[in-house]
Amino acid sequence: MRRLSTRFALLCVFSLLSACAGGDSPSGPKTPPPPPTPAPIPPGILSLTVAGLPAGANADITVAGAAFSRPATGTTSWVDVPAGQHTVTVRPVRTAEGSYSATPSTFTVTVVSGSTPATATITYAPSPSAIDLSIVGVPGGVDAPVVVSAPSGGDIPVAASRVLTNPSAGRWKVTAAPLLAGGFRYTPSPATVDTLLKYGDTARVAVRYDVSSGALAVALTGLPAGAVGAVQVTGPDGFTRALTATSTLTELTPGTYLVIASDIAVGGIIYRPLADTVTVQVAASLTAAPATVTYAAQVGRVAVTTSGLPANAAPTMTLTGGSVTRALSAPATVDSLPAGTYELSAALVTATGVRYAPVTTTQNVVVTTGNTTTITVAFAPVPTVVEVPVSGLPNGVVPNITLTAPSGDETLILESRRISPAAPGRWRLSAGSVTSGGAVYLPTPSARDTTISAGDTLRLPVQYAVTTGAIAVVVGGLPGGAQGNVTVTGPDGYSRSVTATSTLTLLVPGSYTVSATTVSAAGSTYLPTPTSQQVTVTASIVASPATVSYAVATGAVTISAIGVPGSLTPTFSLTGTGAPRTATGAGTVSNLQAGSWTITANTIVSGPTTYTPSPSTQTVTITPNGTASASFTYTDAIVENYTITNVYLTQAIQRLDNSVTLVAGRDALLRVFVRANAPNTVRPDVRVRIYDGASLLQTTTIPAPESGVRTAIAEGTLTSTWNLLVPGANIRPTTRVLVDLDPTQATTDVNRSDNVWPTNGTPQSVSVTTVPAFNVRFVPIVVGALAGNVSESNKASFLSSVQRMFPLNTVASDVRAPFTSSATEIQSNDTNGQWLTVLSEINALRTTDGAPATMHYYGVLKVSYTSGIAGYGYVPGRSAIGWDHLPSGDRVAAHEWGHNFSRNHAPCGTSGDTNYPHVGGVINFWG
Repeated sequence: MRRLSTRFALLCVFSLLSACAGGDSPSGPKTPPPPPTPAPIPPGILSLTVAGLPAGANADITVAGAAFSRPATGTTSWVDVPAGQHTVTVRPVRTAEGSYSATPSTFTVTVVSGSTPATATITYAPSPSAIDLSIVGVPGGVDAPVVVSAPSGGDIPVAASRVLTNPSAGRWKVTAAPLLAGGFRYTPSPATVDTLLKYGDTARVAVRYDVSSGALAVALTGLPAGAVGAVQVTGPDGFTRALTATSTLTELTPGTYLVIASDIAVGGIIYRPLADTVTVQVAASLTAAPATVTYAAQVGRVAVTTSGLPANAAPTMTLTGGSVTRALSAPATVDSLPAGTYELSAALVTATGVRYAPVTTTQNVVVTTGNTTTITVAFAPVPTVVEVPVSGLPNGVVPNITLTAPSGDETLILESRRISPAAPGRWRLSAGSVTSGGAVYLPTPSARDTTISAGDTLRLPVQYAVTTGAIAVVVGGLPGGAQGNVTVTGPDGYSRSVTATSTLTLLVPGSYTVSATTVSAAGSTYLPTPTSQQVTVTASIVASPATVSYAVATGAVTISAIGVPGSLTPTFSLTGTGAPRTATGAGTVSNLQAGSWTITANTIVSGPTTYTPSPSTQTVTITPNGTASASFTYTDAIVENYTITNVYLTQAIQRLDNSVTLVAGRDALLRVFVRANAPNTVRPDVRVRIYDGASLLQTTTIPAPESGVRTAIAEGTLTSTWNLLVPGANIRPTTRVLVDLDPTQATTDVNRSDNVWPTNGTPQSVSVTTVPAFNVRFVPIVVGALAGNVSESNKASFLSSVQRMFPLNTVASDVRAPFTSSATEIQSNDTNGQWLTVLSEINALRTTDGAPATMHYYGVLKVSYTSGIAGYGYVPGRSAIGWDHLPSGDRVAAHEWGHNFSRNHAPCGTSGDTNYPHVGGVINFWG
């Protein structure tokens, strides 16, 4: 406003100066002054307020009047707007979020001169987004299955082309589903459209529906009305459909389809398709692909003729097959027969008093489609026949039958007979009995008298039946050449003697008695079993059995034994008229053949005692079914026997089988184990011979250690065995040992074969091996003010147990200069861990000293206690430590060296090796 006022003042000054200047002009004619210029109208103020746009977005606004036009991009205030009416035009604005527009987009505003501002508020808003959806290809009158999802949510069904708007920007989704209409499937393209729209954007989407299915028109022809076809249609994707009549299949996936037709039966007639399978290509189209199935009836005809009959004959014939049955009384042609196999049967026919029979009673005829099959039934006059069937006789047996013809001629019937042609009239038959194979056969009937007419068949059967029986008597058990004593009695006073196996025939049926008595043969008596039996004989060719078994008559003997302890069982041998027998224990011996038997009682030996029977034998007589007796008295006597049961050499421990190997060059204790079979007071010597291979090294006789020989070995008692200390010089890898008991035979011994060891008399090899020397270096250890007490003078005191317990021969030892440990105190429970510190230092010292690989280092400590930890050793290793208390220090050293030798603790009150085989840490063997 101040700027406008300044311009107005300048104009006033300029006008004033112009007027004054006119007074200074030279005199002359005067020009009248121009009319005064009207004063200009002062401008006004216009304030624009813009809202609704995103931050940073510029508006697109134009304010225009009569002589004024100015753009604006946002909220502003103008002070130089000419007074008057102005048009405000607001155009859409494009931002990163889309288009924004204002409503109204054009309006007027009046600006007045002066300081009162005119105001205008312009409010932008997001322009709606839109989908311009075009849907084509849908059949008329059918709604498209299309759904549109708008940004603000919700699904909108769209049945046809249209434009959809939404105030929100964001994702629009168009989903088109397949359409089924009129039996056809329509597939959309595209099926889905997914797009992001900003404010004010419009997306144009076109959805096109195309036919994607086909159809198949299947026509069934050639079937009678009401008939049901049998058609199967198969196609892509496992499609299958059964059809029984003409049909159109729709909504089919395009591809190759097979139309498969099967035979059907209607009224007994087979209808068969001309083609079993028709292949059809179905395309995506509104026009169905055609497929025709043509059926044809499978029928033919049969022409039936006859021969051999007079002209006036009316035969009875029947044609049958499947469900068809046709009766015929004359030659004829049978039409419309289903194809297949038929049977033509014909019966007897009588014409002019003569009977005619078909040559073939039944015939098969095959009917084929569209053809005529001719078949002839031949007839022939029926002859008069006489048949005499015979049964019941064994094969090869001739019957006893006579047949008399009407003429009076007689014929012997030797087997079943058929007479054709035969004379009509009176026929007579007579039959008699037949005997064969020990049996009598009677006929039924025995006579017939019958008259036969011409053309008839007369049957005169004769049935024979057996009327006698038999008994098969089996006689067994007798020695060769011996005869039985058997009698068979029965009905009508029948009696027959039998001495061997026989069959009695031609017996009258009934009850028979078979009796048997004793037989003496070869010095023995044989008794029959059973002595009598009843046998029932029936009319049969199968003999009834009767068995008589003879057996040697037997008896028994009762044997008693006196003087035998209850714990012992005597045995006896029996020899005599039968096979030798044995008996164990006193008692009765049965089934002894009658006669003389000798019973021998055997001597009983139990430990050192022998029981002798008296008498040693007895002879008894065995009678049939009798019991003899024999008694024996036993007296006892003791017989002494001494045995070397075992010998072994031990240096520390040994098993009874000598399986522990000895150390060569080290003394060994030889123990001889002798056992007696009874208590005694004898004191036999034992001689021991030591060999090096075949060379004798040593012979020593050992006196008895006790006042008698024990009856059981006592390995744990050293004085129970004959002992010999064998010097180490005689313990060699080739050492052998031979031991004999009572070499001078000064003692009575019932069996001296067990007085030598080994029993074969050959010196026994002993397992001996050579071992290296045990090298150890003692190290006095200084801990604080205490120094371990070991020296050349007392080192042997630490080696006694190891030499006794371990398989060692020589021990090489020395004593090193004292070693001062970094440990400060050795505790009984090693709470401070300094026992292990010292052990580690000794192990390192062995290395730094450059000790030989086979040398052990043993550190000796002095401790301030007498109960607690006494030593440590590596498992395995060559370093160990222990206290200097003696004599226990000796056993501690042996214990720790055992660890060096890879031995863990035995389970003897401490945590031990779980693989140790014996409970409690015992060694399980004497040593």
